[in-house]
Amino acid sequence: MRIVKEIEFEAKTEKEAFDKVRQRLGSDGVILSIQTVKVPFFLPFLKKTKLVVRAGIVEEEKKPSYSSVDRELERKQIEVFKALLEFKGNLGGKEKIRGRTLEELAENVEDEVEIALSQPSFGSKGGRDPFPPKKQESSLRLKEVLEGEIPTSVLSHIFGEALEEDVPISLWMNREKEGFFMSKGEGSLMEALGGRKIMIVGPTGVGKTTTIAKIAALAIQEGLPVVLLSSDNYRVAAVEQIRTYARVLNVPLEVINTGSELVPILRNYPEESLFIMDTAGHGFRESDRLSHIKGVYEHFVPDKVHIAVSATMKFQDVKLAFESVRTHVAIDGVILTKVDETQMPSSLLWVPKFMGVPLSFVTTGQNVPRDIHVASCDFVTSCFLAGVNSVV
Repeated sequence: MRIVKEIEFEAKTEKEAFDKVRQRLGSDGVILSIQTVKVPFFLPFLKKTKLVVRAGIVEEEKKPSYSSVDRELERKQIEVFKALLEFKGNLGGKEKIRGRTLEELAENVEDEVEIALSQPSFGSKGGRDPFPPKKQESSLRLKEVLEGEIPTSVLSHIFGEALEEDVPISLWMNREKEGFFMSKGEGSLMEALGGRKIMIVGPTGVGKTTTIAKIAALAIQEGLPVVLLSSDNYRVAAVEQIRTYARVLNVPLEVINTGSELVPILRNYPEESLFIMDTAGHGFRESDRLSHIKGVYEHFVPDKVHIAVSATMKFQDVKLAFESVRTHVAIDGVILTKVDETQMPSSLLWVPKFMGVPLSFVTTGQNVPRDIHVASCDFVTSCFLAGVNSVV
């Protein structure tokens, strides 16, 4: 990343700092650092402090071509959701947004995003037939799928004899399914979540906020009361994105600046509510953001923390993302996003094994709320044998 514009100013509170960033830098503004400084005062027993804030507009380093596709598609998604606000308003309350009505909402969103994907600016990607033709079960082997994806020494360490045996994917999956998935059954949402207080963490650009919207939609379909929480006070646009999703899905959203704000907020909602916490995206060197996430974690006390990583990430990037987060919070599950953007979804196998945490969800496209799946043995095996487009 590189900073293309930087400012420094003083503020009394974090909220004031956040508002000033929005005013002076717009929705692309990012808080780079906040330092608390003591202010000299003529009465020494009255301690006064101020915040010295550095903010700027950060330009991401050039990534593979799909990253620009994602940014444009995210913009179009938000436009689609805003257009659907009126549609949602005609549904007539919370009860009608569940069940079949939500399916109709999904169809409307999907149609609009399909149109966006078909535009010339989106090239030949966007989830269209990313996998090779279907292979026979007996011909797709573990070694064939994994070799070349991650270092040989790491492969040998995490897969052991199974790699040398060159077993079929389906056989290996059946052997490993105990403990490999958060959900013990075939598609249980609450088992995959692991509780009612859920925190989603992960690096910038993996689709955390969109994934949270998808999970919320699944929960609404099951009749669960959902409360969305956002602690991403670094990026103005991130809050607007999740706010739009919350309005469309007709669920409350609480935006916090610090973890200490959580206790009174949580008391305002029934205990049976499903709380889903969105967090700031981060790089592995961004210790201030990671420390902020740790502070939120300690006050939120989630039942489970899920780390979201993209199937398009290289091994070293996944490794750094995982290691940087786990030094600050405990990780209980992994969500693998953008599986539809890979030639072969080998990350479905090696990411959970490398991290040593179960796979909870898989996302296979940009459409909210459709393109998310509770991870299960049957689903993952089908992704290899039939291709993702055949099982979604």
